[in-house]
Amino acid sequence: MKENRILLNTISSFAVQVMLTFQGLIIPKIILCYFGSELNGLISSLNQFLNFFTIVEGGVAGVILAALYKPMIQKDTVILSKILKTASKFLRELGIIFLGYSVIIAFFYPMITRNFDYWFVCSLVIILSISIFIQYYFTLLPQLFLRADNKYYLCNFVQIIFIGFNIILAIAAIQICAKIHFIKAISAAIYIIQPLILLKYIKAHYSFDEKCSEEREFLKHRWDGFGASLSNIVTTSADVVILTFLSTYSNISIYTVYYYIVYAIKGVIQSISNGFQATLGLEYASNNIEGCNKTFSICEFATNIVSNILYGTCIQLIIPFVLIYTKEIHDADYRQPLFSSLLIISQLIISIREPYIQMTFNAGMFRKVAKYSYIEAAINIVISTILCIRYNLVGVAIGTIISVIYRDIVTAFFLHKNVLERNICDFIKQRMVQFICMCCLFEISFLLNTSGISNWVNWIVNAIICIVVNTVCTLSVYFIFYRRETLNILGYIIKNF
Repeated sequence: MKENRILLNTISSFAVQVMLTFQGLIIPKIILCYFGSELNGLISSLNQFLNFFTIVEGGVAGVILAALYKPMIQKDTVILSKILKTASKFLRELGIIFLGYSVIIAFFYPMITRNFDYWFVCSLVIILSISIFIQYYFTLLPQLFLRADNKYYLCNFVQIIFIGFNIILAIAAIQICAKIHFIKAISAAIYIIQPLILLKYIKAHYSFDEKCSEEREFLKHRWDGFGASLSNIVTTSADVVILTFLSTYSNISIYTVYYYIVYAIKGVIQSISNGFQATLGLEYASNNIEGCNKTFSICEFATNIVSNILYGTCIQLIIPFVLIYTKEIHDADYRQPLFSSLLIISQLIISIREPYIQMTFNAGMFRKVAKYSYIEAAINIVISTILCIRYNLVGVAIGTIISVIYRDIVTAFFLHKNVLERNICDFIKQRMVQFICMCCLFEISFLLNTSGISNWVNWIVNAIICIVVNTVCTLSVYFIFYRRETLNILGYIIKNF
Protein backbone atom coordinates (compact mmCIF):
# COMPACT_ATOMS: atom_id res chain seq x y z
CA MET A 1 0.00 0.00 0.00
CA LYS A 2 2.80 2.39 0.95
CA GLU A 3 4.66 1.80 -2.33
CA ASN A 4 1.43 2.16 -4.34
CA ARG A 5 0.67 5.51 -2.69
CA ILE A 6 4.20 6.77 -3.29
CA LEU A 7 3.96 5.70 -6.94
CA LEU A 8 0.52 7.29 -7.43
CA ASN A 9 1.56 10.53 -5.75
CA THR A 10 4.79 10.71 -7.75
CA ILE A 11 3.24 9.91 -11.13
CA SER A 12 0.31 12.27 -10.61
CA SER A 13 2.65 15.06 -9.41
CA PHE A 14 4.75 14.48 -12.50
CA ALA A 15 1.64 14.71 -14.69
CA VAL A 16 0.67 17.99 -13.00
CA GLN A 17 4.12 19.41 -13.74
CA VAL A 18 3.85 18.36 -17.38
CA MET A 19 0.51 20.17 -17.64
CA LEU A 20 1.88 23.21 -15.81
CA THR A 21 4.77 23.24 -18.27
CA PHE A 22 2.39 23.33 -21.22
CA GLN A 23 0.37 26.06 -19.51
CA GLY A 24 3.52 28.03 -18.63
CA LEU A 25 4.68 27.93 -22.24
CA ILE A 26 1.42 28.29 -24.18
CA ILE A 27 -0.20 31.18 -22.29
CA PRO A 28 2.95 33.39 -22.11
CA LYS A 29 3.55 32.66 -25.81
CA ILE A 30 0.05 33.97 -26.53
CA ILE A 31 0.84 37.09 -24.51
CA LEU A 32 4.22 37.57 -26.23
CA CYS A 33 2.78 37.18 -29.73
CA TYR A 34 -0.31 39.33 -29.22
CA PHE A 35 0.92 41.89 -26.68
CA GLY A 36 4.77 41.87 -26.67
CA SER A 37 7.59 41.46 -24.15
CA GLU A 38 6.74 44.59 -22.15
CA LEU A 39 3.27 43.36 -21.16
CA ASN A 40 4.58 39.85 -20.50
CA GLY A 41 7.16 41.39 -18.17
CA LEU A 42 4.49 43.51 -16.47
CA ILE A 43 2.28 40.47 -15.77
CA SER A 44 5.25 38.51 -14.39
CA SER A 45 6.14 41.43 -12.12
CA LEU A 46 2.55 41.80 -10.87
CA ASN A 47 2.30 38.07 -10.13
CA GLN A 48 5.47 38.19 -8.06
CA PHE A 49 4.28 41.21 -6.08
CA LEU A 50 0.98 39.45 -5.37
CA ASN A 51 2.79 36.22 -4.49
CA PHE A 52 4.77 38.12 -1.87
CA PHE A 53 1.60 37.78 0.20
CA THR A 54 2.79 34.27 0.97
CA ILE A 55 5.06 36.02 3.49
CA VAL A 56 1.89 36.82 5.42
CA GLU A 57 0.76 33.21 5.04
CA GLY A 58 4.05 32.57 6.78
CA GLY A 59 4.49 28.88 6.11
CA VAL A 60 1.26 28.02 7.92
CA ALA A 61 0.58 25.35 5.27
CA GLY A 62 3.61 23.38 6.45
CA VAL A 63 2.57 23.84 10.08
CA ILE A 64 -0.96 22.55 9.36
CA LEU A 65 0.41 19.57 7.42
CA ALA A 66 2.82 18.63 10.21
CA ALA A 67 0.00 18.89 12.78
CA LEU A 68 -2.25 16.53 10.77
CA TYR A 69 0.15 13.56 10.52
CA LYS A 70 -0.09 12.21 14.06
CA PRO A 71 -3.92 12.32 14.48
CA MET A 72 -4.21 10.90 10.96
CA ILE A 73 -2.16 7.85 12.00
CA GLN A 74 -4.12 7.49 15.24
CA LYS A 75 -7.43 8.09 13.42
CA ASP A 76 -8.26 10.65 16.11
CA THR A 77 -11.34 12.31 14.61
CA VAL A 78 -11.69 14.72 17.51
CA ILE A 79 -8.22 16.24 17.10
CA LEU A 80 -8.54 16.23 13.31
CA SER A 81 -11.83 18.12 13.57
CA LYS A 82 -10.30 20.72 15.88
CA ILE A 83 -7.26 21.25 13.65
CA LEU A 84 -9.39 21.57 10.51
CA LYS A 85 -11.82 24.00 12.14
CA THR A 86 -8.99 26.19 13.46
CA ALA A 87 -7.07 26.06 10.19
CA SER A 88 -10.19 26.88 8.17
CA LYS A 89 -10.88 29.98 10.25
CA PHE A 90 -7.26 31.10 10.05
CA LEU A 91 -7.10 30.67 6.26
CA ARG A 92 -10.36 32.60 5.84
CA GLU A 93 -8.79 35.44 7.81
CA LEU A 94 -5.76 35.29 5.51
CA GLY A 95 -8.07 35.48 2.50
CA ILE A 96 -9.62 38.70 3.80
CA ILE A 97 -6.18 40.17 4.54
CA PHE A 98 -5.07 39.26 1.01
CA LEU A 99 -7.98 41.23 -0.46
CA GLY A 100 -6.75 44.29 1.43
CA TYR A 101 -3.20 43.64 0.26
CA SER A 102 -4.41 43.37 -3.37
CA VAL A 103 -6.19 46.72 -3.10
CA ILE A 104 -2.96 48.31 -1.83
CA ILE A 105 -0.96 46.84 -4.72
CA ALA A 106 -3.66 47.92 -7.19
CA PHE A 107 -3.43 51.49 -5.88
CA PHE A 108 0.34 51.92 -5.57
CA TYR A 109 1.92 49.62 -8.18
CA PRO A 110 0.61 51.55 -11.23
CA MET A 111 2.53 54.59 -9.93
CA ILE A 112 5.88 52.86 -10.63
CA THR A 113 4.95 51.36 -14.00
CA ARG A 114 6.44 52.56 -17.24
CA ASN A 115 4.52 52.77 -20.54
CA PHE A 116 1.17 51.56 -19.11
CA ASP A 117 -2.00 53.42 -18.15
CA TYR A 118 -2.80 53.63 -14.41
CA TRP A 119 -6.29 52.08 -14.64
CA PHE A 120 -5.10 49.42 -17.08
CA VAL A 121 -2.60 48.16 -14.49
CA CYS A 122 -4.94 48.69 -11.53
CA SER A 123 -7.72 46.54 -13.00
CA LEU A 124 -5.21 43.88 -14.10
CA VAL A 125 -3.96 43.57 -10.50
CA ILE A 126 -7.51 42.93 -9.25
CA ILE A 127 -8.12 40.22 -11.85
CA LEU A 128 -4.78 38.47 -11.19
CA SER A 129 -5.45 38.47 -7.44
CA ILE A 130 -8.67 36.46 -7.78
CA SER A 131 -6.95 33.10 -8.38
CA ILE A 132 -4.60 33.62 -5.40
CA PHE A 133 -7.59 34.54 -3.21
CA ILE A 134 -9.33 31.29 -4.23
CA GLN A 135 -6.17 29.38 -3.27
CA TYR A 136 -6.13 30.72 0.31
CA TYR A 137 -9.84 30.95 0.94
CA PHE A 138 -11.03 27.65 -0.53
CA THR A 139 -8.41 25.31 -2.03
CA LEU A 140 -5.44 25.06 0.33
CA LEU A 141 -7.02 23.26 3.30
CA PRO A 142 -8.62 20.31 1.41
CA GLN A 143 -5.34 19.84 -0.45
CA LEU A 144 -3.39 19.72 2.83
CA PHE A 145 -5.84 17.26 4.38
CA LEU A 146 -5.66 14.82 1.47
CA ARG A 147 -1.87 15.16 1.34
CA ALA A 148 -1.64 14.28 5.06
CA ASP A 149 -3.74 11.16 4.37
CA ASN A 150 -1.30 10.19 1.59
CA LYS A 151 -3.94 10.88 -1.08
CA TYR A 152 -2.26 13.79 -2.78
CA TYR A 153 -2.84 12.05 -6.11
CA LEU A 154 -6.55 12.97 -5.88
CA CYS A 155 -5.69 16.67 -5.72
CA ASN A 156 -3.31 16.20 -8.63
CA PHE A 157 -5.88 14.48 -10.85
CA VAL A 158 -8.35 17.31 -10.28
CA GLN A 159 -5.67 19.91 -10.94
CA ILE A 160 -4.67 18.23 -14.20
CA ILE A 161 -8.24 18.53 -15.49
CA PHE A 162 -8.51 22.21 -14.64
CA ILE A 163 -5.11 23.10 -16.06
CA GLY A 164 -6.27 21.50 -19.32
CA PHE A 165 -9.48 23.53 -19.24
CA ASN A 166 -7.48 26.69 -18.54
CA ILE A 167 -5.22 26.17 -21.56
CA ILE A 168 -8.16 25.49 -23.88
CA LEU A 169 -10.13 28.49 -22.61
CA ALA A 170 -7.12 30.80 -22.90
CA ILE A 171 -6.66 29.82 -26.56
CA ALA A 172 -10.40 30.31 -27.19
CA ALA A 173 -10.51 33.61 -25.29
CA ILE A 174 -7.82 35.24 -27.46
CA GLN A 175 -9.91 34.38 -30.55
CA ILE A 176 -13.06 35.85 -29.02
CA CYS A 177 -11.57 39.00 -27.49
CA ALA A 178 -7.88 39.93 -27.78
CA LYS A 179 -7.80 41.72 -24.42
CA ILE A 180 -5.44 40.63 -21.66
CA HIS A 181 -8.02 41.39 -18.95
CA PHE A 182 -10.53 39.05 -20.56
CA ILE A 183 -8.00 36.21 -20.89
CA LYS A 184 -6.89 36.49 -17.26
CA ALA A 185 -10.48 36.77 -16.00
CA ILE A 186 -11.41 33.51 -17.77
CA SER A 187 -8.34 31.84 -16.24
CA ALA A 188 -9.30 32.96 -12.72
CA ALA A 189 -12.95 31.94 -13.07
CA ILE A 190 -12.24 28.31 -14.04
CA TYR A 191 -10.40 27.60 -10.79
CA ILE A 192 -13.42 28.45 -8.61
CA ILE A 193 -14.83 24.97 -9.30
CA GLN A 194 -11.69 23.05 -8.21
CA PRO A 195 -12.07 23.39 -4.39
CA LEU A 196 -15.77 22.48 -4.59
CA ILE A 197 -14.86 19.05 -6.01
CA LEU A 198 -12.22 18.41 -3.32
CA LEU A 199 -14.57 19.47 -0.50
CA LYS A 200 -17.34 17.24 -1.83
CA TYR A 201 -14.97 14.24 -1.85
CA ILE A 202 -13.82 14.91 1.72
CA LYS A 203 -17.38 15.25 3.02
CA ALA A 204 -18.36 11.99 1.30
CA HIS A 205 -15.45 9.93 2.67
CA TYR A 206 -14.65 11.44 6.09
CA SER A 207 -16.71 12.38 9.12
CA PHE A 208 -15.93 15.33 11.38
CA ASP A 209 -17.43 17.04 14.40
CA GLU A 210 -18.45 20.44 13.05
CA LYS A 211 -19.46 21.64 16.53
CA CYS A 212 -16.06 20.96 18.09
CA SER A 213 -13.99 23.66 19.76
CA GLU A 214 -10.94 25.23 18.14
CA GLU A 215 -7.40 24.03 18.83
CA ARG A 216 -5.11 26.98 18.23
CA GLU A 217 -2.12 25.47 20.02
CA PHE A 218 -0.52 24.13 16.84
CA LEU A 219 -0.74 27.57 15.21
CA LYS A 220 1.75 28.97 17.70
CA HIS A 221 4.42 27.54 15.37
CA ARG A 222 3.19 29.62 12.40
CA TRP A 223 5.87 32.29 12.92
CA ASP A 224 8.48 29.58 12.93
CA GLY A 225 6.89 28.33 9.70
CA PHE A 226 7.16 31.88 8.39
CA GLY A 227 10.92 31.82 8.84
CA ALA A 228 11.23 28.35 7.38
CA SER A 229 9.32 29.31 4.21
CA LEU A 230 10.79 32.79 3.76
CA SER A 231 13.73 31.63 1.65
CA ASN A 232 11.41 29.87 -0.81
CA ILE A 233 9.38 33.06 -1.20
CA VAL A 234 12.50 35.16 -1.77
CA THR A 235 14.03 32.60 -4.16
CA THR A 236 10.92 32.50 -6.37
CA SER A 237 9.94 36.18 -6.22
CA ALA A 238 12.85 38.45 -5.25
CA ASP A 239 14.66 38.37 -8.60
CA VAL A 240 11.67 39.71 -10.53
CA VAL A 241 10.94 42.34 -7.86
CA ILE A 242 14.57 43.53 -7.94
CA LEU A 243 14.48 43.65 -11.75
CA THR A 244 11.24 45.67 -11.57
CA PHE A 245 13.02 48.48 -9.73
CA LEU A 246 16.51 48.22 -11.26
CA SER A 247 15.98 46.94 -14.80
CA THR A 248 13.36 46.84 -17.58
CA TYR A 249 10.15 44.93 -18.28
CA SER A 250 11.88 43.41 -21.31
CA ASN A 251 14.55 41.91 -19.04
CA ILE A 252 11.79 40.63 -16.76
CA SER A 253 10.18 38.99 -19.78
CA ILE A 254 13.52 37.35 -20.71
CA TYR A 255 13.99 36.17 -17.12
CA THR A 256 10.44 34.78 -17.03
CA VAL A 257 10.76 32.81 -20.27
CA TYR A 258 13.92 31.08 -19.05
CA TYR A 259 12.53 30.65 -15.55
CA TYR A 260 9.34 28.98 -16.86
CA ILE A 261 11.45 26.29 -18.52
CA VAL A 262 13.78 25.68 -15.58
CA TYR A 263 10.92 25.92 -13.08
CA ALA A 264 9.05 23.25 -15.04
CA ILE A 265 12.03 20.92 -14.71
CA LYS A 266 12.26 21.71 -11.01
CA GLY A 267 8.57 20.87 -10.68
CA VAL A 268 9.06 17.51 -12.40
CA ILE A 269 11.88 16.67 -10.00
CA GLN A 270 9.92 17.95 -7.03
CA SER A 271 7.17 15.49 -7.92
CA ILE A 272 9.53 12.80 -6.61
CA SER A 273 9.83 14.39 -3.16
CA ASN A 274 6.11 15.22 -3.20
CA GLY A 275 5.37 11.55 -3.79
CA PHE A 276 7.43 10.58 -0.75
CA GLN A 277 6.45 13.49 1.53
CA ALA A 278 3.37 12.06 3.23
CA THR A 279 4.99 8.63 3.69
CA LEU A 280 8.05 10.22 5.30
CA GLY A 281 5.86 12.40 7.52
CA LEU A 282 3.72 9.49 8.67
CA GLU A 283 6.76 7.27 9.32
CA TYR A 284 8.49 9.98 11.34
CA ALA A 285 5.29 10.73 13.31
CA SER A 286 5.05 7.03 14.22
CA ASN A 287 8.73 7.02 15.38
CA ASN A 288 9.73 4.57 12.65
CA ILE A 289 13.16 6.19 12.23
CA GLU A 290 14.72 3.17 10.54
CA GLY A 291 11.99 3.00 7.93
CA CYS A 292 12.09 6.77 7.55
CA ASN A 293 15.84 6.67 6.89
CA LYS A 294 15.42 3.96 4.27
CA THR A 295 12.58 5.81 2.50
CA PHE A 296 14.49 9.09 2.64
CA SER A 297 17.58 7.51 1.08
CA ILE A 298 15.53 6.24 -1.87
CA CYS A 299 13.92 9.67 -2.31
CA GLU A 300 17.29 11.45 -2.12
CA PHE A 301 19.00 9.07 -4.53
CA ALA A 302 16.20 9.19 -7.11
CA THR A 303 16.06 13.01 -6.88
CA ASN A 304 19.80 13.35 -7.51
CA ILE A 305 19.83 11.03 -10.54
CA VAL A 306 16.80 12.63 -12.20
CA SER A 307 18.15 16.13 -11.46
CA ASN A 308 21.42 15.37 -13.24
CA ILE A 309 19.68 13.95 -16.31
CA LEU A 310 17.08 16.70 -16.71
CA TYR A 311 19.22 19.72 -15.83
CA GLY A 312 22.07 18.37 -17.94
CA THR A 313 19.66 18.15 -20.87
CA CYS A 314 18.38 21.63 -20.07
CA ILE A 315 21.87 23.13 -20.26
CA GLN A 316 22.36 21.54 -23.67
CA LEU A 317 19.00 22.55 -25.17
CA ILE A 318 17.60 25.60 -23.40
CA ILE A 319 19.11 28.22 -25.74
CA PRO A 320 17.80 26.67 -28.99
CA PHE A 321 14.45 26.07 -27.27
CA VAL A 322 14.08 29.74 -26.26
CA LEU A 323 15.23 31.01 -29.68
CA ILE A 324 12.66 28.84 -31.48
CA TYR A 325 10.00 29.73 -28.89
CA THR A 326 10.60 33.50 -29.36
CA LYS A 327 11.33 33.39 -33.10
CA GLU A 328 8.53 35.86 -33.89
CA ILE A 329 9.50 38.21 -31.03
CA HIS A 330 12.01 40.93 -31.96
CA ASP A 331 11.64 43.49 -29.14
CA ALA A 332 14.21 41.87 -26.80
CA ASP A 333 17.37 39.74 -27.01
CA TYR A 334 16.43 36.27 -25.77
CA ARG A 335 19.86 34.71 -26.39
CA GLN A 336 21.31 34.63 -22.86
CA PRO A 337 23.75 31.67 -22.51
CA LEU A 338 25.56 32.79 -19.31
CA PHE A 339 22.37 33.77 -17.49
CA SER A 340 20.62 30.53 -18.49
CA SER A 341 23.53 28.39 -17.22
CA LEU A 342 23.61 30.21 -13.88
CA LEU A 343 19.83 29.93 -13.52
CA ILE A 344 19.98 26.18 -14.21
CA ILE A 345 22.73 25.68 -11.61
CA SER A 346 20.72 27.54 -8.96
CA GLN A 347 17.59 25.47 -9.63
CA LEU A 348 19.63 22.24 -9.66
CA ILE A 349 20.84 23.01 -6.14
CA ILE A 350 17.29 23.88 -5.04
CA SER A 351 15.99 20.58 -6.44
CA ILE A 352 18.55 18.31 -4.81
CA ARG A 353 18.13 19.99 -1.42
CA GLU A 354 14.31 19.71 -1.52
CA PRO A 355 14.11 16.31 0.25
CA TYR A 356 16.21 17.76 3.10
CA ILE A 357 13.99 20.80 3.58
CA GLN A 358 10.77 18.78 3.33
CA MET A 359 12.07 16.34 5.91
CA THR A 360 12.78 19.13 8.41
CA PHE A 361 9.22 20.37 7.85
CA ASN A 362 7.79 16.87 8.29
CA ALA A 363 9.63 16.68 11.62
CA GLY A 364 8.07 19.99 12.70
CA MET A 365 11.50 21.60 13.18
CA PHE A 366 10.28 25.00 11.97
CA ARG A 367 11.74 27.08 14.78
CA LYS A 368 15.17 25.47 14.64
CA VAL A 369 15.64 25.95 10.89
CA ALA A 370 14.04 29.41 10.63
CA LYS A 371 17.35 31.20 11.19
CA TYR A 372 18.87 29.49 8.16
CA SER A 373 15.96 30.67 6.05
CA TYR A 374 16.38 34.29 7.22
CA ILE A 375 20.09 34.22 6.41
CA GLU A 376 19.49 32.68 2.97
CA ALA A 377 16.88 35.34 2.15
CA ALA A 378 19.20 38.13 3.29
CA ILE A 379 22.12 36.79 1.23
CA ASN A 380 19.91 36.50 -1.85
CA ILE A 381 18.42 40.00 -1.61
CA VAL A 382 21.65 41.83 -0.76
CA ILE A 383 23.92 40.16 -3.34
CA SER A 384 21.26 40.13 -6.09
CA THR A 385 20.51 43.83 -5.57
CA ILE A 386 24.18 44.85 -5.62
CA LEU A 387 25.04 42.75 -8.69
CA CYS A 388 21.83 43.58 -10.59
CA ILE A 389 22.85 47.25 -10.82
CA ARG A 390 25.79 46.31 -13.03
CA TYR A 391 25.05 42.83 -14.39
CA ASN A 392 21.21 42.76 -14.64
CA LEU A 393 20.01 39.16 -15.21
CA VAL A 394 23.40 37.59 -14.49
CA GLY A 395 23.63 39.53 -11.22
CA VAL A 396 20.37 38.22 -9.75
CA ALA A 397 21.25 34.66 -10.84
CA ILE A 398 24.60 34.82 -9.02
CA GLY A 399 22.90 36.11 -5.86
CA THR A 400 20.49 33.17 -5.95
CA ILE A 401 23.28 30.60 -6.43
CA ILE A 402 25.29 31.84 -3.44
CA SER A 403 22.25 31.87 -1.15
CA VAL A 404 20.97 28.40 -2.09
CA ILE A 405 24.44 26.84 -1.68
CA TYR A 406 24.51 28.18 1.87
CA ARG A 407 21.05 26.76 2.66
CA ASP A 408 21.88 23.40 1.11
CA ILE A 409 24.93 22.92 3.34
CA VAL A 410 23.43 24.07 6.64
CA THR A 411 20.18 22.12 6.11
CA ALA A 412 22.09 18.92 5.40
CA PHE A 413 24.14 19.29 8.58
CA PHE A 414 21.00 20.07 10.59
CA LEU A 415 19.04 17.12 9.21
CA HIS A 416 21.81 14.61 9.77
CA LYS A 417 22.39 15.84 13.32
CA ASN A 418 18.84 16.48 14.58
CA VAL A 419 16.32 14.46 12.55
CA LEU A 420 17.66 11.31 10.89
CA GLU A 421 21.08 11.18 12.58
CA ARG A 422 22.88 10.05 9.47
CA ASN A 423 26.59 10.30 8.70
CA ILE A 424 27.37 13.70 7.16
CA CYS A 425 29.96 11.99 4.96
CA ASP A 426 27.03 10.54 2.98
CA PHE A 427 25.93 14.08 2.09
CA ILE A 428 29.46 15.14 1.13
CA LYS A 429 29.87 12.07 -1.08
CA GLN A 430 26.48 12.73 -2.73
CA ARG A 431 27.47 16.28 -3.63
CA MET A 432 30.91 15.24 -4.91
CA VAL A 433 29.37 12.60 -7.18
CA GLN A 434 26.80 15.19 -8.30
CA PHE A 435 29.61 17.59 -9.21
CA ILE A 436 31.53 14.94 -11.16
CA CYS A 437 28.38 13.96 -13.04
CA MET A 438 27.49 17.55 -13.97
CA CYS A 439 31.06 18.18 -15.19
CA CYS A 440 30.67 15.17 -17.50
CA LEU A 441 27.33 16.49 -18.77
CA PHE A 442 28.81 19.95 -19.39
CA GLU A 443 31.52 18.30 -21.49
CA ILE A 444 28.88 16.33 -23.40
CA SER A 445 27.04 19.60 -24.16
CA PHE A 446 30.12 20.87 -26.02
CA LEU A 447 30.51 17.61 -27.93
CA LEU A 448 26.85 17.47 -29.01
CA ASN A 449 26.89 21.09 -30.30
CA THR A 450 23.15 21.81 -30.33
CA SER A 451 23.56 25.46 -31.40
CA GLY A 452 22.47 24.75 -34.97
CA ILE A 453 18.94 23.61 -34.04
CA SER A 454 16.41 25.85 -35.83
CA ASN A 455 12.99 24.11 -35.67
CA TRP A 456 10.90 22.00 -33.32
CA VAL A 457 11.46 18.69 -35.14
CA ASN A 458 15.24 19.01 -34.88
CA TRP A 459 14.90 20.10 -31.25
CA ILE A 460 12.79 17.07 -30.32
CA VAL A 461 15.20 14.68 -32.07
CA ASN A 462 18.16 16.26 -30.27
CA ALA A 463 16.26 16.20 -26.96
CA ILE A 464 15.75 12.44 -27.27
CA ILE A 465 19.43 11.94 -28.08
CA CYS A 466 20.54 14.15 -25.17
CA ILE A 467 18.27 12.42 -22.66
CA VAL A 468 19.52 8.97 -23.71
CA VAL A 469 23.19 10.02 -23.61
CA ASN A 470 22.76 11.88 -20.30
CA THR A 471 20.92 8.94 -18.73
CA VAL A 472 23.68 6.49 -19.71
CA CYS A 473 26.36 8.92 -18.48
CA THR A 474 24.59 9.62 -15.16
CA LEU A 475 23.85 5.98 -14.39
CA SER A 476 27.44 5.04 -15.28
CA VAL A 477 28.86 7.61 -12.85
CA TYR A 478 26.46 6.57 -10.11
CA PHE A 479 27.10 2.89 -10.77
CA ILE A 480 30.79 3.49 -10.07
CA PHE A 481 30.13 5.17 -6.71
CA TYR A 482 26.74 3.65 -5.73
CA ARG A 483 26.52 0.24 -7.37
CA ARG A 484 23.97 -1.35 -5.01
CA GLU A 485 21.70 1.72 -4.85
CA THR A 486 21.72 2.14 -8.64
CA LEU A 487 20.78 -1.51 -9.18
CA ASN A 488 17.98 -1.18 -6.59
CA ILE A 489 16.53 1.88 -8.32
CA LEU A 490 16.66 0.20 -11.73
CA GLY A 491 15.05 -2.94 -10.27
CA TYR A 492 12.26 -0.87 -8.70
CA ILE A 493 11.56 0.87 -12.03
CA ILE A 494 11.52 -2.41 -13.97
CA LYS A 495 9.27 -4.04 -11.35
CA ASN A 496 6.67 -1.25 -11.38
CA PHE A 497 6.68 -0.26 -15.05
